[in-house]
Amino acid sequence: MAKTKNKKLILHIGRHKTGTTSLQTFLFQNRDALKRQGVLYPVSGLRVAAHHWISEPLARKKLKVTGALTHFIESPHWQQLTDEIDQSPQEVVLLSSEAFQNVEPEVLAGLFQGFDVEVIVYLRGQVDYLASSYAQFIHANQSGQSLDDYQSGFIQHANFLDFLSPWEASFDNLHVSLFDKGYLYKSDVIVDFFYRLGLSIDSSFTPLSGDQNPSLSATVLAYKLWLNRQVNVSPEVHRRLYNLLGDMSREPDFSGKYQLDQQRSIDIYECFKQSNAVVAEKYLGGFQIQQPVEGRSLKCGSESAIDVSLIKKMSDRIAKEIPALSTIFSSLVMTECID
Repeated sequence: MAKTKNKKLILHIGRHKTGTTSLQTFLFQNRDALKRQGVLYPVSGLRVAAHHWISEPLARKKLKVTGALTHFIESPHWQQLTDEIDQSPQEVVLLSSEAFQNVEPEVLAGLFQGFDVEVIVYLRGQVDYLASSYAQFIHANQSGQSLDDYQSGFIQHANFLDFLSPWEASFDNLHVSLFDKGYLYKSDVIVDFFYRLGLSIDSSFTPLSGDQNPSLSATVLAYKLWLNRQVNVSPEVHRRLYNLLGDMSREPDFSGKYQLDQQRSIDIYECFKQSNAVVAEKYLGGFQIQQPVEGRSLKCGSESAIDVSLIKKMSDRIAKEIPALSTIFSSLVMTECID
């Protein structure tokens, strides 16, 4: 990048399930308002509203392939991004993708050498984070993976102290915030983001309307897990199902927040209690990472998160919206979900 000297780069790296979709949608739809404040939210590298075409090719796993970094630097996405930044009069560049959390910080430090880089990251208490990320995983994929199996992989990447240390080593300016209404400025992640970066939201900004990425309710999650274990559908049908299940999670018949059972919550809390205490003191001004310890387990059986009658009711509702699923549903054996 030929003209990056003295330009500031704000790098928003997630993490996942911390209001990223809402924030990115807000940034994208207010690109012009940001420009008037001297901030460029590049269109290059965007997939929908986030810079996933920049972050995802740089993931640790992908860069293990010989020549992968060189290939990325020569790619159209990177070349278009550098050209857009070089040609922009704005002195601040803002990139956002939760997939940046999967990139080695030193790789990004090398790529953005010459910028004055500020990194901002949002954390979410591991108990709530596990529940939300598992629900999203089942929602977005056609996997029948159990919560127990998912949790074993989750734990390996959920130590926030281990996560933050290399970012702090690679960048002098690291902002850490907590996705918790008790910590967020004015209890809002978008307002908090602008506040921590010294930006302002004036009357020229267009507010968001509605939930940008609704989480599955406990009932809808149990249904989707059951369905994943029964059949695979085409990508197009699954895309429509994804949107419909998000909407159904807000309907009175199927609503109700999904949370972990109490014992699992306590186990996760204890697993990260010591490292979280260090993170709280070092990065959050002593604000403790709160952990919910009551809720509803996904496990069916004794807790009956979803029974046959509800499976049939939901399947009938979905078939009306997505006729392609009607034939599939008619061939399925309606049995209770047992995890």
